[in-house]
Amino acid sequence: MPATVCQALVTAPQCSASTLRGQKTKLQSVGSDSGPDLLNVVVDGNPVDLVECFTYLGSIQKSDGYCRSDITCRIGLASSAMSSLSNIWSTKHLSIQTKVRVYQAMVLSVLLYASEMWTSLASDMRTIESFHMKCQRRILGIRWHDLVRNSEVSLYWSRTCV
Repeated sequence: MPATVCQALVTAPQCSASTLRGQKTKLQSVGSDSGPDLLNVVVDGNPVDLVECFTYLGSIQKSDGYCRSDITCRIGLASSAMSSLSNIWSTKHLSIQTKVRVYQAMVLSVLLYASEMWTSLASDMRTIESFHMKCQRRILGIRWHDLVRNSEVSLYWSRTCV
């Protein structure tokens, strides 16, 4: 069945705005059953490779449907953005509200890019919330040895920054 859909796309290029190119085309089966039909797809005389994961518009797509690797990658990129703005976080000349706006524009946008496609688990959400809490503490100037609870940081963040 999926092979016939791919073949229909190849044979009807005049109906679409783009055409399939044999060398660039890859096929991904989402789920556990790939079936024998997926191994025999040919575009422009070239067999189409069956891949387990690929990057599309900066987001990692995997066959199993889980997004843990994409979340880890996004946290790494956001952490890099956060550390590159360290002079902003350490300055006393900017208000907390200004720092929060910079954080939202420069760090959260990187972290949450393509997050609407994530099939996140509870453990993934805890990882994201942990990173967000670490960033909040950094912006507010709270160090780990100050012994401030996360609930207090969240309460202060919501009062000051909203």
